[in-house]
Amino acid sequence: VFPDGVTYEATKILEANIQGGTGTHANIGCPAGGKTGTTDNNTDAWFVGFTPRLATAVWVGYPNERIFMNYQYHGGPVDGGTFPADIWGTYMKSIIGGFCGPFPQPKEPFVTHPFFGEYATSGGDKLGFGSRGKDEEPSTTPDDEKQQNDNGGNDDDTGGTQFDPDQYESPPQPPPDTGTPPGDQR
Repeated sequence: VFPDGVTYEATKILEANIQGGTGTHANIGCPAGGKTGTTDNNTDAWFVGFTPRLATAVWVGYPNERIFMNYQYHGGPVDGGTFPADIWGTYMKSIIGGFCGPFPQPKEPFVTHPFFGEYATSGGDKLGFGSRGKDEEPSTTPDDEKQQNDNGGNDDDTGGTQFDPDQYESPPQPPPDTGTPPGDQR
């Protein structure tokens, strides 16, 4: 779905997570990438990872209740980098077999482009030049000018816009139905 240059860059980021980030417990000594995850109050934790040939997800939690797992990992909290990453690493070491090859190199290189969107203030360039030269004036559109002049009344003391989480996040959802699956007569 994505150009291979894009997926290659994402893979490098997820490999770095295992090599020196929150997923170090999942290191299997072969090329692999992965992501940890933990819900609020440590009620669920997971690790999802992949090698050039395999992908596996591990979830740790209680299926019928939201139980805080604050002390179950050797006296500390269970998060994605603890039991799930440990389990993932042990399992993947057992099934990897003799293949420990690298991820394939991309055929199409990854090329970055500045992003000038509704919530971008500089096009991804910390100096504010974007794709134009240092001495060139920025080009603006009527929409850019409207956004620069209208912060929706959310100005803070520094002249920036305050973040309103209610504008982006949905309210908490009810817990999933974990009842008996259809056809199960237990």
